Amino acid sequence: MLPPMPRRLAPLGLIAVVTLLASVGCSAAVQQQPSAASVDERLALAEEAVEIADMKDASVNAPAAPTTKGSTDSKYPPCPPSPHRGNMTDVEYVIKGFEAALVFDGPFDFITYWCNVWPPDLYAAMETYFPPAAAMEAAKLSPNRNKKGFSAAGSNNYANLRYKISGYDLIKWSPATGAKKYGSDEASFQAAAAVWTRVEKVLFSEAFTAAVWRKFRVTRANKKHDFRLQIDHAGYSIGVHPDSPKKVLTMQFYLPEQGNAEQVKSFGTCVHTKDQYRARDFKSNGRAPCEKKFSFLPNSAYSFTVHAGSYHSVDGVGKAVGLRKSVLVNWYDQDIGRPGTG
Repeated sequence: MLPPMPRRLAPLGLIAVVTLLASVGCSAAVQQQPSAASVDERLALAEEAVEIADMKDASVNAPAAPTTKGSTDSKYPPCPPSPHRGNMTDVEYVIKGFEAALVFDGPFDFITYWCNVWPPDLYAAMETYFPPAAAMEAAKLSPNRNKKGFSAAGSNNYANLRYKISGYDLIKWSPATGAKKYGSDEASFQAAAAVWTRVEKVLFSEAFTAAVWRKFRVTRANKKHDFRLQIDHAGYSIGVHPDSPKKVLTMQFYLPEQGNAEQVKSFGTCVHTKDQYRARDFKSNGRAPCEKKFSFLPNSAYSFTVHAGSYHSVDGVGKAVGLRKSVLVNWYDQDIGRPGTG
């Protein structure tokens, strides 16, 4: 087994990580959910395989230096075993996994990435009842795009390839409206609304918010929050940006298509150094090389505090077949005055 990972990360056998974790890292996506022990055993095998791969690499190449800020090591380490559900509530389960997640300080401070985020039954339901693109609206270009450098989807040339809907709007739809938008019967939509209500109750519970604030040492006030479900279509890209200074913290949950290893490799969010941000290519939608990239694993998530240096981007949608589905959560310290927030 691999030894415990330090806060500053050691390099990994990246090909082995991507290949093996595509099938075992967060396997709650399958229809018949394996037991927690089964998932842990498969993760253990994956870790052992990565260790062997690293040993083979070491026999050919000189040992690499430990990862520090500015490193070119492009992946974060494999995910730890999932919590055992036992009698835990949804909130307790998510908090336990979140609190066990490592916090990284590169390429900027206070980044975390973790797997097995949701209880297996809830994650399976999120997959089943994820709204179709027809129920969403295309993102719109902002009239202020490219003027301040921190705007996200609305400032990007491919905004119309992102479809999104506020989770609050979805929950508030009447059964008739929801069924029409989902293209289903009313009973199926009511089941979907129940699933996303369950998710909302976890995300914005006092206990989870307190755990997030504590882990990231946040001192800014939490005055507003929102969560949205979104689909990025082939060709979507967003250049390097730090996000609006109104945001305190952002968190994104990944829902890749089952068995799609190319999505795992290509669809994750990149994080960047200041030098990469300054050197971004404005002729190519503000792109820059990734410093690190999160694997787009089933039932995984990343989070970071938003500040002047929290540079990140999305590239690679279109390099894999299928849709990039995710749930994006933001907390704000100002009243953002935008519809669909809670």
